[in-house]
This record gives sequence, structure tokens and C-alpha cells, in this order.
Amino acid sequence: MSVTICMPLFGSPDRELERGARSKDLRTLADSLRERLLQAADDLDKLTAGGWSAQVAMFDLLLSHPHVDTREKAETRLRALGIDPEQLLIIDDVDEENVD
Repeated sequence: MSVTICMPLFGSPDRELERGARSKDLRTLADSLRERLLQAADDLDKLTAGGWSAQVAMFDLLLSHPHVDTREKAETRLRALGIDPEQLLIIDDVDEENVD
């Protein structure tokens, strides 16, 4: 079994902004993005110090650790680093060989 772990960074503009966005909306989004990305950078520092690696995806980071292959192991290691697993997307991958 394996697990996919994603750290969301930001969404596409059509998800981040409402239709007919105004300059005020862009400034609000800029503030929000700054906070989110600074938190993500702090978490990434903790993760890399804990042996994790990150790959850049379209709107997020894909995280991996050589000793993490289940959701439970991922959540345990994340909590040990002071990272809330609920802030990440964690999916147990299904082996195609075991699917009927």
C-alpha cells in the first residue's frame, strides 16, 4: 500500500476569486495567500528536518517520506512534527492488483 499526501498552497483563480473580482478582492486574496504560504513554508521546514521531501505539483506540494506508506503512519509523523494532518490531503492509494 502507499499513500499520497498533498499540501495545498493555493487554488486556481476561479476558485480563489468570485466572478467580477474587484481590486479589494485581489488585495484580500494577496493577504490570505501570504499567510497561507508563510505557514506552508514553516511546515515545509519542519517536514524536511523530519526527513520528508516535497515535489511541486500544479497548486500544491506532494509530500513523501521513505518510511510512510499508510495514512496512519503519515498522521503520526505529521503530529510528531507539530503539523495538523487535517490541513493536508492524505489519501490511501489503492493497489490496482487488489481491486476486483
